[in-house]
Amino acid sequence: MAAPSGLVGLSYSFGTTIGDVGVTAKILSDSNANHVAAGGGVTYYPFAEEGRQFGADVDLGYMLRNTAVTAGFDFINIRPQVSFGYATTKHKHASTPPPV
Repeated sequence: MAAPSGLVGLSYSFGTTIGDVGVTAKILSDSNANHVAAGGGVTYYPFAEEGRQFGADVDLGYMLRNTAVTAGFDFINIRPQVSFGYATTKHKHASTPPPV
């Protein structure tokens, strides 16, 4: 079973004429690079109108090397969201052949 991972990055929520960019933190279900992960998190939208500056979301994403990309739904602001950021990941090291 894979260990969970954390993500810190930027998010973009759809649904307004301009859209809202936010700072997000998420917990993801997998820490292995090149794997799909489910997760959830919170987002702060510094430029959003008052009353819509915080969000909570559920996501599905893909783990890359020290990075993750997610897509999900902010159920406080009722909007779809995409996120990208730094994530703690594990990746396989290239094995070296034994000496001859």
